[in-house]
Amino acid sequence: VTGTPPYFRVDFALPTGGAGVVPVRATIRQGGMPSHDQSAPARCEFRGGVEAYCRAAAALLAPDGRFVVCENWANDDRVRAGAAAAGLHVEEVLQVEGRTGRGALFAVYTMKRGGNGVAGVTRTLPLLTVRDQQEWTPEYRVVLEGMGMC
Repeated sequence: VTGTPPYFRVDFALPTGGAGVVPVRATIRQGGMPSHDQSAPARCEFRGGVEAYCRAAAALLAPDGRFVVCENWANDDRVRAGAAAAGLHVEEVLQVEGRTGRGALFAVYTMKRGGNGVAGVTRTLPLLTVRDQQEWTPEYRVVLEGMGMC
């Protein structure tokens, strides 16, 4: 199972007094409000975030299957909490930075079922940098070649 949930969290304000479940205000905590209605759900958590993806994956995952998800690195704590709540263990993490020296932008997480309450150890892979100051890094070229894109 693979997934790329929206990267930007949205906090919703609901009406007071039990007047319904339609939000009266949405506040984006990271990033800006998309200007196109088709791109908004892809960028902002209007329909659920990484926690919802973890729950859905856990419900569909084969007993020995893996769930691979890409998420904003700023949401690392949410990924790990969402995985644990869904009964998944984060088996491996690959942080990716867009350009040398800028720090991780997002991460690719590989998860499996937790199994018998024993979470196990998370393997952290070396940081993958996409570009140096001029061009793709040798490590990223290997990724592109592996996908037949270079």
